[in-house]
Amino acid sequence: MELNGVVLDFDIYEFETAKRYENALPELQKQTKLPEDASLAEGIHAECEKVFRFFDVMFGEETRKKLFGQKVSLNLCLDYAEQVMLEVNRQRRALEARAAKYSLDRVLRRGQNQDV
Repeated sequence: MELNGVVLDFDIYEFETAKRYENALPELQKQTKLPEDASLAEGIHAECEKVFRFFDVMFGEETRKKLFGQKVSLNLCLDYAEQVMLEVNRQRRALEARAAKYSLDRVLRRGQNQDV
């Protein structure tokens, strides 16, 4: 997959990638704890830090710098995180479609049709 001109090796069904994804995903799911009087800027920074950690755990240290440079943009962080989730779903659907070709019912039907 490619984000901001950076090609990221991402095959969710490859063992090491799946492990890194399982380790990285909790970074995105953590609740951000801010004081009640936190500013908008503090909130943006805290939320972006979660996304930055996700990308560094998932794709290796310094990935945040490759993707975001010096920007700390909540919109950009959410866009990139969403792209990863969309890619996971795309790969899941592709695998399910492949697996459906080899379902037991389909194999049995093929066998019955060949006997005729």
